[in-house]
Amino acid sequence: MHVEYRRIVDKLVDDHLADPDLDERIDILAMMLRAYREEGGEIDHSAVADELLTLLVAGHETTASALSWSVERLRRHPRSAPA
Repeated sequence: MHVEYRRIVDKLVDDHLADPDLDERIDILAMMLRAYREEGGEIDHSAVADELLTLLVAGHETTASALSWSVERLRRHPRSAPA
């Protein structure tokens, strides 16, 4: 994995873990870290980095796919578009 990406993720994880309000946060990283803590194990920075990357790529891919299909449908059937 890219060194710069890991450096950024490691800092984000460390900052989140140091936040006394971690249990009140609603961002995805905070939720992931709370889940790791509930399992009772040590936080695996590498696993967190992998999961965050998966969420980023998966989110990007599904959004791009949905937009592509929307444009294709509107081009083929312009009269069915909502007014």
